Amino acid sequence: MGPKKKVTGRSKSKSPSRKKSPDENVPALPPIEKVVKLSVIQFAVATSDVGSLNRLVEHYNYGDVLHERDPNGSTALHIAVKKGDETMLTQLLSGYPSMKLLINSCEKPFLGGYSPLHIAASLDHANLVTKLASFGANLNLKALSQLGETPLVCAIKAGNKNAAKALIEAGCKLDARDGFGHNASFWASQRGHENLIKELGLPIAKTATADEYVSLLLRKNKNFKLPSVKEKSKKKDDKGGGKKGKKK
Repeated sequence: MGPKKKVTGRSKSKSPSRKKSPDENVPALPPIEKVVKLSVIQFAVATSDVGSLNRLVEHYNYGDVLHERDPNGSTALHIAVKKGDETMLTQLLSGYPSMKLLINSCEKPFLGGYSPLHIAASLDHANLVTKLASFGANLNLKALSQLGETPLVCAIKAGNKNAAKALIEAGCKLDARDGFGHNASFWASQRGHENLIKELGLPIAKTATADEYVSLLLRKNKNFKLPSVKEKSKKKDDKGGGKKGKKK
């Protein structure tokens, strides 16, 4: 009889190894609150219900809730602008003077850090650009993100001629630069909107010089340091392989 074969137990099936997605090793950004809990005031704004808004503020003492922000940092003004609701925006700014204090407030940086005017420019709501400007919105405000875009840069990046024209007519700076030293004309040429440079009378494209860029980095990060430059050691003159003798 031949050697007995060892009877092994049932082999454990290995669970298939999960393939890592290419983005797993990349640090994740803070989560964007896509579904947010709106206050009753914000819900009235989101549903364009001016009547309910007025009743809540005047009869139910909800005035303090007007200034609340959702988890993304959006105010009632942001919500009205995103919906393109000029009637609601007018009611908020003219009916409740305290809302003017929030006209330049910005959302959280990971959402772009935009003010209501940045959003109106990005969505080409020219009528809302004009409305916000008439109530004193900062036309050259830089977004809170690393990009530091101005409303004009936002409009030009998206190719929004009407919003850009409304900003220019309201008196924005044509040559204002973003957080990296680029002006609106630079982005027009980068995004294929060169026609807007001529049509809107924008200045020539400009970007930051090397010195300006380093200055921007230093302002953004106080711990930033330029790499040290090592001096080249002087090589001894050793031509011919021998040392030079002393003169007699």
